[in-house]
Amino acid sequence: MSRSNARSRNAWRALCVVCVFSSLASSFVSIVSPTQMAPLARTQASILRRSLILRRAVPELLTLAESEDEALDTEVDANFKSISPQDMAALQLQLAQTEGDARKPIQRLLGSIQKAMESRMAAVTKDIEALMQSSGNIKENIQECLQKQESVLPIIAVLQMNIARARKAENEQLDRALTFLYTTINEELESKVPMVNRVLSRCLSTEDAEPRRELLKAYFAEDSEEDKPQLMVDALLGLVKEAQAQKGQKGFDLKGALTRIREVALDVGVAQGEVCEDEEVSEKLSEAMGPLTDALADLA
Repeated sequence: MSRSNARSRNAWRALCVVCVFSSLASSFVSIVSPTQMAPLARTQASILRRSLILRRAVPELLTLAESEDEALDTEVDANFKSISPQDMAALQLQLAQTEGDARKPIQRLLGSIQKAMESRMAAVTKDIEALMQSSGNIKENIQECLQKQESVLPIIAVLQMNIARARKAENEQLDRALTFLYTTINEELESKVPMVNRVLSRCLSTEDAEPRRELLKAYFAEDSEEDKPQLMVDALLGLVKEAQAQKGQKGFDLKGALTRIREVALDVGVAQGEVCEDEEVSEKLSEAMGPLTDALADLA
């Protein structure tokens, strides 16, 4: 694996009915320790593939952490709903790639996020216990539970930590129940993401051009009333803007990210051309390449 390919992948890791018995609820724990935060974020990195455009509350909070402002905890709590699993994965990546005193603001921010999560753990644990004791359509119950959540972070954290605890205790029944909830919640969250985002996300995490193009051809070939080329252009432009917005952040390889977007954009043009020869569509895709080409030229 080349170093440039590794940096490119890292850039995108930083911008993936059973019956539940009420007796299982008594085995629940709701506290996430500091040592558990890193594996939690790494697992959440697999979840981030459901969304390509990140919510950018974190850079402002990181600036606040750098200034050692005492208001950090308050601001994190107020903006907690805007901190996504993507942001958590990006922060952990930055921490891993940063040395010395430069790590302190990231650690400070992660500590504040942990406090905000822990303050919500008790309520989330009760919600999960209620799910485990619920009757009727469990998937509908899960949907109702998710609608109540300020953020998916606490419920993902509580489930993951308790899955690990159940496996350590070799409690297979609890493990199966929690894993079902965890999987179903992830599926429910992913179902709300536009297909174009899911397709591009998979392309960004796929090294070889051929499987990327096959995926893109399948996307363009499927009948739909949507203007797929326009949706693809908008998504690509959004990716370029998001990458540029993260310029200068520690651990973020802007050139690697833009290079990967360019590779995928070229695959989009090839795939669309093979599915449907349309000059207007080709022009739209060429327009999308303009800002990307300019951004890469500025870095040369």
